Amino acid sequence: MVGVRCACADGWVGDSCGIACPGLDAATGAGRACSGNGTCAASGAASAACHCFSGHAGDVCEELVEPETIIQIVNGTV
Repeated sequence: MVGVRCACADGWVGDSCGIACPGLDAATGAGRACSGNGTCAASGAASAACHCFSGHAGDVCEELVEPETIIQIVNGTV
């Protein structure tokens, strides 16, 4: 049917949900898409990319970019 899209499981994107998000093993489904620190979106016909939440960076959002601020929040000094 034209215009019908799949509702993909977490960690999968694309018209037929066949593209694994970065951080997820496509063969086994193990791992966490975008390290659990971002959202995933299709970026072309056969690939996906992470869009990291604030404070995270990297291909799979694995890097903290504001560690001083995070430490201050945990310690209650912010």
